[in-house]
Amino acid sequence: ARRARKASGLVRKALQKIRPSPENDNLYRPVRADDPEIQARAQSIHEHGLKEPIVITQDNWILSGHRRHCAAHIAGLSMVPVRVEPIRREDDVERFTLLLREYNRQREKSFDEKLREEIISAQPAAPKSRTSNNRCRTRYCESSMSSKSTFPSANDPCTTTS
Repeated sequence: ARRARKASGLVRKALQKIRPSPENDNLYRPVRADDPEIQARAQSIHEHGLKEPIVITQDNWILSGHRRHCAAHIAGLSMVPVRVEPIRREDDVERFTLLLREYNRQREKSFDEKLREEIISAQPAAPKSRTSNNRCRTRYCESSMSSKSTFPSANDPCTTTS
């Protein structure tokens, strides 16, 4: 099974080593642990496991799977399947941002998110950082979980900032 995974490009990675990209929050709405969709996804992952791998860079930044990453934390997973793209975010943020956009083309998006994507197509380095106190980040998800079977309520605030 391990050889089959490596041949397909899949490996298992410690969830705590995988980093959500700040560019994702700049392009799309931030992932919130108290979002009912994230809670439902976490419950599904808890019951059935993570069925779709997270796509990361060689330096562990997420290209695709920010919502799965957050839900996996809430579900209490420590290891997840990942596919590693042959790029380092820290070497080429512009190319990283373009790949992030490509991986997220199929998502349902708001008008504002679509507009920011078009800006990226014209000027890859254009989006500037926004701040949010309600992002799902590793520290929040880990501190919210006391056991694998306990899910935070939808009213729990996401208080960790990055």
